[in-house]
Formats: sequence, C-alpha cells, structure tokens
Amino acid sequence: GGKTYTAWLIARGLIEKLSGKGDKRPLLFLDTETGSDFLVTLAKEAKVPLYVAKTRAFSDLVQGVVDAEKEGAVLVIDSITHFWQELLTSYAKAKGRTGGKLYFQDWGPIKETWRGFTDLF
Repeated sequence: GGKTYTAWLIARGLIEKLSGKGDKRPLLFLDTETGSDFLVTLAKEAKVPLYVAKTRAFSDLVQGVVDAEKEGAVLVIDSITHFWQELLTSYAKAKGRTGGKLYFQDWGPIKETWRGFTDLF
C-alpha cells in the first residue's frame, strides 16, 4: 500500500543517514495489517536487515520499542490504531464485559497501561 511504501522510504532514508560505512542498521516492522510482505524484496535489494512481527498484541508493541532501541533499529509501526484497539478489547474482556463495553472509570487504568508504551520515548 501507499502508506506502507511511504513508511519504507522514510525508514530507508533514516537507515542510510544513521548507518556507518559498514553494516546498515536494521528495520523492525510491527505489522498489524500484513502489508509488509512486499518489503522483503525491497529490503533485500537495499541490503537492509528486515525483521517483521505480525501482531496486534499490546505487549508486542512495548517489546518492539525496547528491542528496536536495544538494536539501534529503525522502527515502523503499521498501524498503531490496532494496538490501541487490542488494548481496549483485552481490558474489557478481562473485566468480563460483553461487546467491549467500557465505562468512564476504565479510562484511568487503560491510559496508565498505554503509558507503558508512550513513556518509552
């Protein structure tokens, strides 16, 4: 898709800018839409190490940020909305709510959990 390809172009530019003369920095792609399949060929042609995680789990999002920082990788998240939706659904399910119903008092704990992601950067 167009957004994924644009993300690739930006990521590739960052990798070129940040990498030294030797090995290129890797690209970690958190893919919630399975749109990253075509990037395998592009990354291979550009000699960019590509690691793809096809997931929507919030815990994988947090771990992906930690891993990207540790490895000095460029991180692309496509799409962040799915991780947010998964967090809401999981919270409602843990509370035994049918249909994902949430209440005003739920937003504090949900936002606190989300902060586990946003506080990483």
